[in-house]
Amino acid sequence: MNRHHIIFKYDSMKDDLAIQLVFNSALSDDRKDWIKWHTEDVNQRREQNLPDDYLYKKYTKQINFNDFINKELVLFSKSNTEHAIPSIMIN
Repeated sequence: MNRHHIIFKYDSMKDDLAIQLVFNSALSDDRKDWIKWHTEDVNQRREQNLPDDYLYKKYTKQINFNDFINKELVLFSKSNTEHAIPSIMIN
């Protein structure tokens, strides 16, 4: 169980900005750009045959808020947005 215990560490002002990006309702347009940027980054990595940039490794013990938000929470936000948009394939 200790392996799954991750400490969140405040590193810098980048952490504050990342937290504001995801929780400040006035920044909704910025969040759209954030998801778009992440998608483009993933596509570029795949085109260049680079490995996926995972936050958690086997021995990860601590992470900063900025990395968590920009590498993990963005995946949730993207998925949540995709599920919120009605699909023409759904009956």
